[in-house]
Amino acid sequence: MTERDDKDDGLTAAECAARTGLTVRALRVYEDYGLIAPKRTTGGWRWYSKAELVRLNTIALLKTAGLTLAQIRQVTMLSERGPPLKHVLEMQIDAWRQRKADAENGQAVTEAALRSLEMHDSLSVDELCELVRSMEMSDRSHDSSDAARTPPPITLAPEILDRYAGHYKLATYAVLTVMRDGNRLLSRTAFGIAELVPLNETEFVGSVTQSHYTFVTDAQGNVTGLTSNQDGLEVTWPRIDDAARDEMKAKLAARIESKTPVPGSDAALRRLIEGLRAGTPNYDEMSPALARACRRQLPQLQMTARFLGAIQSIEFQGVGSQGWDLYEVRRENGVVKWRIALTDGVIVGAAAFGDGP
Repeated sequence: MTERDDKDDGLTAAECAARTGLTVRALRVYEDYGLIAPKRTTGGWRWYSKAELVRLNTIALLKTAGLTLAQIRQVTMLSERGPPLKHVLEMQIDAWRQRKADAENGQAVTEAALRSLEMHDSLSVDELCELVRSMEMSDRSHDSSDAARTPPPITLAPEILDRYAGHYKLATYAVLTVMRDGNRLLSRTAFGIAELVPLNETEFVGSVTQSHYTFVTDAQGNVTGLTSNQDGLEVTWPRIDDAARDEMKAKLAARIESKTPVPGSDAALRRLIEGLRAGTPNYDEMSPALARACRRQLPQLQMTARFLGAIQSIEFQGVGSQGWDLYEVRRENGVVKWRIALTDGVIVGAAAFGDGP
């Protein structure tokens, strides 16, 4: 018998695994990630109290939206005290309600297709497409199909790579610098260095993002820009010289020194967070790239926003190293730091983070 020195009701690891449907290994993984912290009996055995079981419910809830364990850790770290159990249970009900609605819709689509097939011996293109959509197969097969179409990399001569070395303007204050390192082509931004792997003389694929890049040339063969294509979204960045790059750096330094937010960025951030929490963000207020990313990650973003609760205050903190406005957003269940980039009233970038700018 295990000595139990906790007067509250609780479970051993084996009991917890058996009664929750988890494995002991899963419990250890959650503990390693810092998601739970079971107490120990005087004999050294793990002891799962009611508090740990509440945390396990929270983990299960966030996993339903597709959050990874690392993302769950980040979300729960942002939470100062964790939402009350009532809030978690209400969110669980909503998650089950959505699953039920999705299942009922998928069943209805499939039953309608079966009736049509029995009547006409075939299905229309629209009906077949609706079946695919109901099973959500397109997103799952996207990455593998893209990989299958990507040709193998090749090796280019140094003189060809040298043609592409230079600076490319990503945004008002952001620059991508391309440079040759031996027989490799590297790209550098404020977020780090990545290799551009050649597919042919003008097309490359990023070693980190897996985006496709094409260098744009004019009639004389001069490189004038760099086109990025990720998930079908295409954008071209113009090539700039050293003087233009230095001018951008000077403007950025002045903006950081001024510690003045872009007019309207606080209101835009509030609308974005509230839209994510409701599951209805205003995509028209975002750049195409941000809107696409937001659409694809909406279940995770909404679950995170709902977990943290309503906005209590938004306080400007300064200007970040890339010219983004930095805010501290106090939520019902935690404090989150945000950075947002606003250009001509359009949100071109936004991200939450937990440990400073």
